[in-house]
Amino acid sequence: MNLSTLSRYSDVVLRYTLGHVQEEKTPSSPLSSRMEDRLVKTALRHNLPHVVVAGFGAGQVVARLAQELPKEVALIVVEWDTNVARQAQIQNTDRAFFLLADTSAMALYCLLIQSGVRPENTLYLDNSEIKGQNKTARTFRRLFLQAKPVPLQASSRSREITFAAIVSPNEPKLSEFAKTIPPLANETVLVWDGETVPTQGCALFDAIPNVTHLARPLNSNFSAQRNHLLAHCHSEFVFMLDADERVSPALQDILPALAAMDLDLVYFQRLTLYPDAHNAKIGYGLWPDMQPRFFRMGEDVHYRQPIHERLIGTGPRVGIVLGAPIVHLQSLLKDQSALADKLRGFNEAAPAHLRHQLSEAYPSFPLADLFISPPSLYLLP
Repeated sequence: MNLSTLSRYSDVVLRYTLGHVQEEKTPSSPLSSRMEDRLVKTALRHNLPHVVVAGFGAGQVVARLAQELPKEVALIVVEWDTNVARQAQIQNTDRAFFLLADTSAMALYCLLIQSGVRPENTLYLDNSEIKGQNKTARTFRRLFLQAKPVPLQASSRSREITFAAIVSPNEPKLSEFAKTIPPLANETVLVWDGETVPTQGCALFDAIPNVTHLARPLNSNFSAQRNHLLAHCHSEFVFMLDADERVSPALQDILPALAAMDLDLVYFQRLTLYPDAHNAKIGYGLWPDMQPRFFRMGEDVHYRQPIHERLIGTGPRVGIVLGAPIVHLQSLLKDQSALADKLRGFNEAAPAHLRHQLSEAYPSFPLADLFISPPSLYLLP
């Protein structure tokens, strides 16, 4: 991806203020001339194609670097506070540096890595104008400097995989969902939202071998529904999906390699298509929306929390896959009324402090710019 896409992504995100995002504030102030000189000299000593500055800070260090770095060196300023990022935009009208802004540490990390900006070709600088680091800054730093790439290689080694999903008789386009079930699955387990298994719905999955159909009312408790699924999964690994999601072709291609590796849990990026099939939601945690969907079964593996459920009890080897997403069709399959009803159900099941609200519009970005790298796998620190 051209690095200018990072700034275009940020421009879109910064046009919006979604919900009640509570950003952790960290004060910043200019450095002494001696400390500023030292930081700039450090950057000038390295012969690398990229310099990443973590945080815009007071802006003076960034201004010095933009002026003094060789033209062939790309200066990338990463900012997690949207108010500070908007100030950086004002001071960067001549595009002297690339601004990457989002409240999500994972989004900042994914965009850099998938743009080819990696620790081995990048000088990473914490902006000393910022007094202390908040949680987002610490998470981004740890991801960028400590996540380790692992080759995704084809292997003759095979593992048994159960494909598992929560489905509803009222879910649109279930026949299309049936076609996305990975062919390497040894068994498929579906739990239907209801007291009985719907005959008509089951017929859509007749072409899938070794299918088990279960029935259980969802009652806005996704953890209980997923745990019911797990109780009927018999393979070493489980691949979990929802009925309004699809497996991208790139993800289909790498599943055999993932199954052959000694991983305990794998997270995938999830692209929520919006407002059409050519764009996806971005910003404020809407992308990459990492989902833990491929995991090794074990006695302690289970889900908690009725909504925004958490998978716990998995082993320590955790990976993230970039460039091979799950595609989320919720915004295309359901109208505003259906989405509002879904969020009302979430609010009924959620703690009082957690409210869900449907916005009139969301930031979005072309899919062509988010499918920006071949599939890659990284081990989390």
